Amino acid sequence: MSRKYGSAISHWKWDVTSVFSGLVREYTFHLLFAFKPIHIEKLALFIAERMDDLVEGLVKTSPPALLTTELMKEYEAVDWKSLVPTNSARISSLLLTIQSIIPELYVPNARKSELEQVVKLLEEEMNKEVPWAFLIQALLPDLAVEPELSSHADQLQQRLGEIRQENKPR
Repeated sequence: MSRKYGSAISHWKWDVTSVFSGLVREYTFHLLFAFKPIHIEKLALFIAERMDDLVEGLVKTSPPALLTTELMKEYEAVDWKSLVPTNSARISSLLLTIQSIIPELYVPNARKSELEQVVKLLEEEMNKEVPWAFLIQALLPDLAVEPELSSHADQLQQRLGEIRQENKPR
């Protein structure tokens, strides 16, 4: 968030992050689990514009932050960059394995396409410098439904658990 909006939102960075997280999580649910035909590029633009509206409103009215730096200190202390490489090779390997299994599944081609899209979204998110765990959590159950993929989805889940465990304040 701060890359796009800079110091203008430093006071509300956790509030803005939470709103963004909620928007993405909710629309991801509608896309992947409620099978709503939402055009992804239009959705991305819509979310980006709403975030611009939010930031503009915050700067204009300057309300007090709800999620203060003090409340979010355990997240402030996390060195997110150092966590991604430790699990990235395992995650990449699991995703490649899942991709290789999907064509062999005994499911309709439409389902295979859905699963391939889920893997693509997971791969994109997990390759980010700071992956959004909520998005990954929303996508993994769709893979786990297929018996041939469930153990791999569980392993991906375990990787996320390890990342979260490393992030806990001591």
